Amino acid sequence: MRLSERVLTRFVATLAANILRTGLSFVAGILIARGLGAADYGNLNFLLGSFAAINLILDLGSSPAFYTLIARRKRGPRFFSLYLLWTLGVQFCGMLLILGLFLPSSLVQRIWLGHDRNIVLLAFAVSFVLTQIWTMVSQLGEAVRKTVIVQSAAVVQALVHLVLIVGLLHFHLLSVSTILWILIAEFVLLALILGPWMLRANLAPSDVEESWSSVLKEFAVYCRPMVIYGFVGFVYQFADRWLLQKFGGAKQQGFFSIGQQFATISLLATTSILNVLWKEVAEEKAEPGRSLALYNSIRRALYFLAAWLSCGVIPYTRELLALTVGADYSGATLATALMLFYPIHQSLGQIQGTYLLAIGNTRAHAAIGMFSMLTSIPVAYFVTAPPTAFIPGLGLGATGVVIKMVSLQLLSVGLQTFVLHRIGAGPLDFVYQFGLVAALLGLAWACKFVAVYLTHATIASIIAGGLLYAIISGLVIVRIPDMIGLQGRRLVYS
Repeated sequence: MRLSERVLTRFVATLAANILRTGLSFVAGILIARGLGAADYGNLNFLLGSFAAINLILDLGSSPAFYTLIARRKRGPRFFSLYLLWTLGVQFCGMLLILGLFLPSSLVQRIWLGHDRNIVLLAFAVSFVLTQIWTMVSQLGEAVRKTVIVQSAAVVQALVHLVLIVGLLHFHLLSVSTILWILIAEFVLLALILGPWMLRANLAPSDVEESWSSVLKEFAVYCRPMVIYGFVGFVYQFADRWLLQKFGGAKQQGFFSIGQQFATISLLATTSILNVLWKEVAEEKAEPGRSLALYNSIRRALYFLAAWLSCGVIPYTRELLALTVGADYSGATLATALMLFYPIHQSLGQIQGTYLLAIGNTRAHAAIGMFSMLTSIPVAYFVTAPPTAFIPGLGLGATGVVIKMVSLQLLSVGLQTFVLHRIGAGPLDFVYQFGLVAALLGLAWACKFVAVYLTHATIASIIAGGLLYAIISGLVIVRIPDMIGLQGRRLVYS
C-alpha cells in the first residue's frame, strides 16, 4: 500500500471515529454543564485544567519523545521499562506522595482556592489517567498503525460515558466528584484491556538488545530542549486557570470552559490527522520528500475546514448557548464567540508543531512555545485582575483570557510559519489565512441575516442559515479549488 493510501485510510478511520466520539463527548459535556450549573462546571474544569498544567512539568517532553522513538522502530523491553518507571514511578507516585502527605492542608486549599485535599487528589488521578496513561496506550496503537482499534475503543468509551452521565442526571447523582470517579473507571479499564496488547505489538524481537544507557541517552537528547519548555508551559497553563478562578470566580471559569467545549468542534479533522502524520514523518523508512509533501498537502485543507466550521457557528453563539446549556450561561456569549476564533489558527499550530516534533526539531518548537507562554503570563494577569488590585488590571474575566489566547495564538503560529518557511517546509500565506476568515465570517453573517428574514423561529433560522452557508461555500470551492489546496483533483504539495 502506498504512503498516501495508507495515510488516507487511517485518517478517514480516525476522522469518522472522532466525529462520533466528539459528538458523544459534546452532548455529555453539555449535559454536565447544564446539570452542574456554571459555577460547579467551572470548578470541575479548574481542577482538571490545573493538573493538565502540572502534567507538563512532570512529563518534561517524555511523552512526545516516547511516541517519536517507537514510531521509528520497535523497541526492546528496557525501553518500555524505563518509560513506565518514569511515568508510573516518578510522575504518578511522586506527585501522589507530595499531594497526599507532604503538602499541608492549608497550602492545598490556598493553591486550589478552597478545594480540599480529597477532591484535589481525585482530580490529579483523573488528569494523569487521561493525559499520560491513555495517551501512552493510544501512542502504542498508532505506532503499529492500529488506528481503527484505538479510535473504536475511544468511541465506546465516549458512548459509555454519555450513558453514565444520563443515568447520573436521572437519579440526581451528578456532582463534580462522581464525574471524576467515572472518568477514572472508564479510562483505567480501557488501558487495562488495550495496553498489554499494544505493548506486545511494539516489542522488538528478543535478539534485539538495547542497553539502559543507550535508551536513556535517546530520551535525554530528545527531551533536553523540552525541559525548560515544560516548566514554562506549566506556569502558563496554571496561571490562566488560577488567575481566572481567583479574580473572576468559578462562574467565569464555567463561561470560559463552555467556550472551549464549543471550540473543539472546529478541530475535529486536525486532531484526527496529527498522530497519523507524526508516525509517517517520524518513521525512518519514510522518504523525507514524501513526508514533506504529505504535510503540505493537508495543511491548507485543514485550515480551511477549521475556519469554515468556526465562522459558520459564530453568528449563532447566543442562540446555541440558550438552546444547549440554558440561561445560567447567558454571560458566556462574547467569550464563546471569541473562543471560536482560537481553533482556526490552532489547527495550523498543531499541524506545524507536530511536524517539528516528528522531525526532531524540538529546539525550534520549544523556543516558539516559550516565547508565547512567557508573554502570556503577565498579559493573563492584566486582563483578569480587577482595577482595584494592587497592580490594577482590566477585570475582563473569561472574555479577557480568550482575547489574550487568540492574540498570542496568532503570534506563535505566525512565528512557526516563518521558521518552517525558512527550512523549506511551507509557504508564507498570511494573506490567504486572514482573507479566508474575513470572507467566511462575512458569508456566515449574511446567511444568518437572510435566514432570520425568511424564518422567524430560532431553530429554523439556524438550520436555514447553516444550509445556505454550506451551499454557497461549497459552490465557491468548486469554482476555486485552490482555497482548500486543490487544483482540479490533485493536492497541492508546495
